Amino acid sequence: MSFDDVDFLVKLSRMYYDEERPQKEIADYFNISRSQVSKYLSKAKRLGIVETIIHDNTANRYVDLESEIQKLFGLDHVVLCSTVDAANQKNQLAQAARDYFLRILKPNSIIAVSAGTTVHLMASSYPYTSPMESLTFVPLSGGLGKTHQDIQANVVCELFSQHSGGHFLQLHAPIIVDSSFTKSILLKETFVDSIFSVCKKADICLLGIGNAPIYEEMRATYLANSEVTNVDREIVVGDVSYNFIDKNGEIVDCAWNNQVIALNLSDLKGIPIRLGIAGGPEKVSAIAAAIQGKIVNSLVTDVNTAQKLLKYKQLK
Repeated sequence: MSFDDVDFLVKLSRMYYDEERPQKEIADYFNISRSQVSKYLSKAKRLGIVETIIHDNTANRYVDLESEIQKLFGLDHVVLCSTVDAANQKNQLAQAARDYFLRILKPNSIIAVSAGTTVHLMASSYPYTSPMESLTFVPLSGGLGKTHQDIQANVVCELFSQHSGGHFLQLHAPIIVDSSFTKSILLKETFVDSIFSVCKKADICLLGIGNAPIYEEMRATYLANSEVTNVDREIVVGDVSYNFIDKNGEIVDCAWNNQVIALNLSDLKGIPIRLGIAGGPEKVSAIAAAIQGKIVNSLVTDVNTAQKLLKYKQLK
């Protein structure tokens, strides 16, 4: 059994035994059924996690830090993984996100998916042994582009569907168009509008979070004739599903955002579970901004990043 599985059992047990929460409340918190709560409590006893006390000091290394981050930032859920191997950080994040995703996933769910390396790794590691009835994966952004084709949202959705036995939809549109006028016309087209309509009905969205340098990289690749201003450089702290944001998590008024084909942030915020998956010191300000702007309401990150988030919050 992995540390993440033990962490989950400890957290659930503490809520029931230490905090004396009813099973229905715990079931709602973890997005599982009451019968599953009973099953996990029995499993915790069987494994020796619960006796007359809960052995959280040995079983769960991060539960206190998870709770601190959750309360300080007003998040619904926080899952932390270790930072033992920095070179393998994205794989560790992807596995932690996958395990949490599998716990909260329900049959007939719609899952909206962003592009990105970590989300792609998450899809790649999804176990073939965990099929679920009638899942639908839908992309949050266009995907016909010059670079990073293997991590585009369309590709990630297809990969998730192959591993889970679910369905996938594709958005046959570019990531960026020539003008804001072209964008306004394209968004009205049925083949685009129908995909974003499904996104708005999603139960869960999986969101990678990019840091500020991604802005200049994407602009240079797709908007070579557009000048990036010093104002842009000073304001942009990162992106969520190709929507570039400022330190408050608000959309930045720039050429890229005016021309990108992606679900807008106001609609994205209507999705009940918005899981941000990101780590690394270079992404702290972007993660904090995504939380500040209510773009994400749940977070998977690593311990070092979590500690830096605490310091970042205290400095603010």
